Amino acid sequence: MPHTVTVEIPDDIYEPLAREAQRRGETPQQVLLRRLKGNGQAAEPAQRELTEDEYAVAMARLMRHAGSVDMGRALGIDKLSVDSDLAREYGSMDKDRD
Repeated sequence: MPHTVTVEIPDDIYEPLAREAQRRGETPQQVLLRRLKGNGQAAEPAQRELTEDEYAVAMARLMRHAGSVDMGRALGIDKLSVDSDLAREYGSMDKDRD
């Protein structure tokens, strides 16, 4: 027999719940019930939006790696090297079939 429980939750918990519900095409109640049940799995972790400062720090950490490998020449952009790479790969596939 189902029971009704009324709980007040703060905005910082409700807003991510409502966004998830919208993404899934569900109601916030359905998302919350699924999390409480667990459906045989661990409940999904609550996610929060990053502040602008947190986003900037995370993006700066990510961008430290952008372009961090320099082979001294452009790789795979000229037609001849692309064709030779493809021929080598297709040739290796023929060897795998033998």
